[in-house]
Amino acid sequence: MKRRVLVADDESDMVELLAFVCNNEGWEVVKAYDGEAAIQAALTHEPDLILLDLVMPKLDGIAVCEFLRRHHTTAHIPILMLTGCHSNEAHTLGTGLGASEYITKPFSPRQVAQRARQLIAETTPVLPPELRVNRLVMDVGLEMVHLNGSLITLSHGEFRALAIATETLLRKAGSGQVPLESNEKEAARKQTKGAPASPTDKSVT
Repeated sequence: MKRRVLVADDESDMVELLAFVCNNEGWEVVKAYDGEAAIQAALTHEPDLILLDLVMPKLDGIAVCEFLRRHHTTAHIPILMLTGCHSNEAHTLGTGLGASEYITKPFSPRQVAQRARQLIAETTPVLPPELRVNRLVMDVGLEMVHLNGSLITLSHGEFRALAIATETLLRKAGSGQVPLESNEKEAARKQTKGAPASPTDKSVT
């Protein structure tokens, strides 16, 4: 599953620099140049991480962060706040409204990449190439889902949530890629085998 990062900053040079950093990590990049566009892009593309500037036209980073944290589609997405403001008040306000991390400008590309990798790793586990539960088959690389042989269309965010939940289910069940249906049938077979025979099952002599 390819990671997707939203870069939101009103300075085009900064957007291109951050996009370059993300592309070097193998991540897909979505760009926004103002607060309203950032919100729309987050709702449309459901990224795995948002790099968000504090000072932007239309809506600033604080307002964007507050909106995204209140919306069910984007509430879980980690936000790395980027700003030239060095005041403690801005830092406290940003993190208080849901920013996961806070980096002040100027910063090094390596610093951004490191923080971004950490945030993505904390919220998105490493998934196997394929996940199977009964008749549900998920191709993680292609983000494709088949149920009973039929293709199910999901958004990036929907696929991500389903894949994480499925991986967690399989891990906790301790079954790896063994379909849960097999476990259920085996349990039913053992229960039937161990149950006492009913009067109607006895042979007539």
